Amino acid sequence: MKTLRLLAIAAAVSASGAAFAADQTVVTDEGVGTFSFFKPASVRAEIGTTGYGGAIGWSINPSYGVSLGYNGGELDLNVNSVPKADVEGDITLKGDFDNTYLTGTWRPWQGNFGVDFGVLYNKNKLTAELAPDSGIISIDGAEFNAAGNERVNFRLDQRRNLSPFVGLSYSPSITDRIGLFTQVGAFWQGKPSVSHSYNNINPTTLENGATGPGGTKRTLEQAVSSESNQLKQDYEDANAIYGFYPVAKVGLQVRF
Repeated sequence: MKTLRLLAIAAAVSASGAAFAADQTVVTDEGVGTFSFFKPASVRAEIGTTGYGGAIGWSINPSYGVSLGYNGGELDLNVNSVPKADVEGDITLKGDFDNTYLTGTWRPWQGNFGVDFGVLYNKNKLTAELAPDSGIISIDGAEFNAAGNERVNFRLDQRRNLSPFVGLSYSPSITDRIGLFTQVGAFWQGKPSVSHSYNNINPTTLENGATGPGGTKRTLEQAVSSESNQLKQDYEDANAIYGFYPVAKVGLQVRF
């Protein structure tokens, strides 16, 4: 009977070791115990193409885990990084990041490499402020005289707030508690919506000095509305590219 009990204990220890490969059975003065290198909870700080922020994570077991995080911030962008618009003037282009995400991770080899999937609540937007250059604002082929403090604002938002995400991650350890975090992937943001607004301008009365397309004068509102529609169409035509937003992150995480 004693032999059977010993075999049963050995089988139980073996099964436990299969479930948590990082556990180690040790013998102390008090008896047999288990020392675990597996630390299920983690916090991390990260920065990347979705802004900067952090996340908290929980590993259900060495193969599966979940993360809840937030990335935000602002980024000044180069005008050439988006589809070109038919506008001329002093342009300030900014990306405003505001997204919360929930992801699951599958570690097929119970190691540092993971396959990530989840959903992102996408409130990112792209804004462009157009100011006069040498007293002129040019929009959609029409020129308008401006004193200097007038502004035309374009804003691009994503219609799809809930965006599916897939990616790959790698989390090598520095110590038993501290490690690095890297991730690459993409989320689907869908087709955008484009809106516009003004500062210090009455767009319905300000007309271009020369005749516009078709031989008729246009108001600033008519020119801006036409340009907004064209921007929207440009992004929809390029949706196969701009519909997917690339994600690349690096970070530092602590496990406990």
